[in-house]
Amino acid sequence: MNTAERIKELQPLTMDLYDGSFVSGKQQNYIKLQYYFDKITSKLIAKIYFTKDAQGAPLRVHGGAISAVLDETMGIITFLNFNPAVTANLSINFIKPLKVEQDVFVETWIEENDDKKYLIKGKMVTENETLIADASGVFIKMPMDKVAEYQDYYRKFKADLGK
Repeated sequence: MNTAERIKELQPLTMDLYDGSFVSGKQQNYIKLQYYFDKITSKLIAKIYFTKDAQGAPLRVHGGAISAVLDETMGIITFLNFNPAVTANLSINFIKPLKVEQDVFVETWIEENDDKKYLIKGKMVTENETLIADASGVFIKMPMDKVAEYQDYYRKFKADLGK
């Protein structure tokens, strides 16, 4: 089953508390996205649509826009694991140019999890599963006593995830 079919079976995450993000915030209008969490695979899946305002080369999505989406989705998976982390290293391989104004999908998952950091992987694919980019990153866990302001996010995520 391809990603476009898989998300039909998943409940969208409501991101109303997370509306100030550079990527998914209400202030920008060049990237449209919806997040989903697959409880079976523990993967975050996002459906993304880049408008013409996200182009770099004519009619192609700017690599920075692709990078920003991968970084955000890789960070969100740490929130869904209830231990936020910040990007320490992000490596992206751009495989194929992406045309603007089409649906694409990102999947991110935690590859390794230790006391201080996560190793996270991700990929962006088209509706027919053509690989656009893949990514890996090291994300440093934030001490929970330093992130008290995230408690509203956690309550909302737990409600969305039925926990």
